[in-house]
Amino acid sequence: MKKNDFIERGMAGSVSSQKGSLAPVPAPLSAGSARPTRQPRPVRGEAGTKSRLVQVTNWEELAGAARYRANALAKACHISVRELERFFLGRTGKTPHQWLNELRQMEALRMLAAGKSVKEISFDLKYSRPANFSRDFKRFHGRPPTWVQTTAALRSGP
Repeated sequence: MKKNDFIERGMAGSVSSQKGSLAPVPAPLSAGSARPTRQPRPVRGEAGTKSRLVQVTNWEELAGAARYRANALAKACHISVRELERFFLGRTGKTPHQWLNELRQMEALRMLAAGKSVKEISFDLKYSRPANFSRDFKRFHGRPPTWVQTTAALRSGP
């Protein structure tokens, strides 16, 4: 028999080193097997764990210095991106990227209310181009930044 014959028929097994013989496929472990189950690991930063990240109090400042990038924030904290993800998921329920984007957009809203231009804000929040900032702002808030500027100007009055 050829190897393709087994594949076409759907027979389980793999071809061993001897021609024509099949090695049996090991059966899956049953529920009553002797293997111990693993206990879930605690998320770093939860109560009772020893994480340096719990001691950090200036996250907003670090985020700005890291140009609102998760990998740069992890590097600034001297940890891996995955460890930062576990910490943020345990503390906020969000990934670092989601948290950084939310922080960035709230800062943008504050700057727009203060009267800064879209170009200034995109530069201050480390966007490569104002168009990228406008796209992200609209995606997050549901309205373009110019609409927010116009609304804020109308509220303040002449």
